[in-house]
Parts: sequence; C-alpha cells; structure tokens
Amino acid sequence: MAAFLKQPFAVMDMNSIINLFICFALPVVVWLLARPVLLRAQQVNPLRAQLQAFKYSAELFNRLLTDQPKFALPDEDWSIVLGNVEAGNIITMVTNPFCQPCVDTHEVLNNWLDNNLDIQVRIVFTANNDENDIRTPVARHMMALNELPDKGTVKRALHEWYGQKRKNYDDWAKGYPVNLDATKYYKIEKQKEWCDMAEVKATPTLLINGYRLPKEYQLKDIKYLLAQQ
Repeated sequence: MAAFLKQPFAVMDMNSIINLFICFALPVVVWLLARPVLLRAQQVNPLRAQLQAFKYSAELFNRLLTDQPKFALPDEDWSIVLGNVEAGNIITMVTNPFCQPCVDTHEVLNNWLDNNLDIQVRIVFTANNDENDIRTPVARHMMALNELPDKGTVKRALHEWYGQKRKNYDDWAKGYPVNLDATKYYKIEKQKEWCDMAEVKATPTLLINGYRLPKEYQLKDIKYLLAQQ
C-alpha cells in the first residue's frame, strides 16, 4: 500500500525533471540554431549598405551608362517633348499605350516634371500607323495634341490615359477633342523607324541622353544621380 502511494509522486517528479530540462535546454538549442543566421545578417547588412552606396555612385552610374549602346535622339518634330527644353539630361521613353508597366514609368516621369526636376522627356510610341493596330488611334491623337501651343494639354492627356484602369480610347478622346490631320501621320511612321533603329524589343524602354538605361538600374534609382550629372 505504501509503495502504491509513493509511485504517483515518483512519476510526477520525473515529469517535472523532464519539463525543467526542456525549459533550460530549449533556449540553448534555439540560440545555437539562430546564431549562424544572426551572424550572417550582421555581415550581410553592412555589405548591402556598401553595395547600395556603390550603386548610387554618380561615377559608377555614368560609367555603366556610357558603356551602353548610344542612339540618336528622337527628333523633336515627331516625338512628344515635355519639361525643360534646355535641360542637360534628356530621358527618352518608348511606350505602348496599352502597356501596363508603362503606367508606373509614366507616373514617375510625370511626378518629376511636376516637381520641376531639370529634365527633358521625349516620348515615342510603338505603333504601326496601321488602322488595324489598336495603338494607332491613341498615338495619332497624342501627336495631334502635341501640335497645340500649350504643352500642358498633351501632358495632362498622357497622364489621364495612363491613369485609366481600363483603357478606353473613345471615352478618353471626348475629354481631349482635336482635329486629326492625316498629313501628320508620318510622324508615327518616323517613330516606328526609330524604334527599329534603336532595337526596341519591349516597353517601356528608357534612354538617358541617348544611352539605354543599364539593367542594374530602375528609373526611380536615378533621380538624384541625374542631379549630379
């Protein structure tokens, strides 16, 4: 009887010992597992900061930029020119009116222009000047708006076009009435020829002063680098 009464206490004591051991051992095991990760993080974070500083070096950017192929700038006569016409930096954006990634790129450029960044932007469309190409009506309309004395009109039209969640030419065009002159349609053909010459394979394609933007950079990366040009 006495042995029976002692047995439960013996079992409880053993469980307590096991639980106590786990409580002490678990933090040690976690630390041993986490320590290599933490040490790597301590090494990686300074390295990442150094790489960022290296990336945002104006000297490195200029070297990578000028290592890219250089192309003649699209002519002012058949491209849309926005911003400071005397700016030292000219950004060429090749765009497709129905290209979703072009929306973000246009938004960045539009913000820069709104904030008086000392840049000039030239816009070229990838349209075939063909009635069967859905890009053609938009490109022709934009180029007609570009003929107006007030460049703010075509700038607003571009912003509103790319701001549409669902691109609808007819609805958009009602807000920007303009006479379409068929004798000016050659400008779309000039843009297509230039895109072929510049080996444009996708949109958006960006060039800085005629040099293709290096793949190591996104447009948003170079705002302050351009200021150091």
